[in-house]
Amino acid sequence: MIRRLVLGMCAAVMILAAVSVRSQEDSGTCTGDTVDLYDAIQGVRQMRNEILDALSGLKTAAKTAGSDQLDDMRYAEEDMNSTLAQTAAALTDLERCYHQATSATKD
Repeated sequence: MIRRLVLGMCAAVMILAAVSVRSQEDSGTCTGDTVDLYDAIQGVRQMRNEILDALSGLKTAAKTAGSDQLDDMRYAEEDMNSTLAQTAAALTDLERCYHQATSATKD
């Protein structure tokens, strides 16, 4: 169950990252409405917080888990850490685009 949750989170992060990065790769600059970028940033931040909460819950559950469950929990933790890294990268890209977009509207 945890693995499916992580895969779902990973898919969502990858979709958000692909949308933001693809527009950057195609044009060499960030594109997008500041409101859309802000909403995407908020969504990725929420996702990051949910992953951190899930990691915390997993570590708590691991204290009482049996040895057969610990391997599954380790795999889930590795997946969540990987997803968290992707989330951080997507968040950094979105924030950079947002700052570029807001500075462009001030000019």
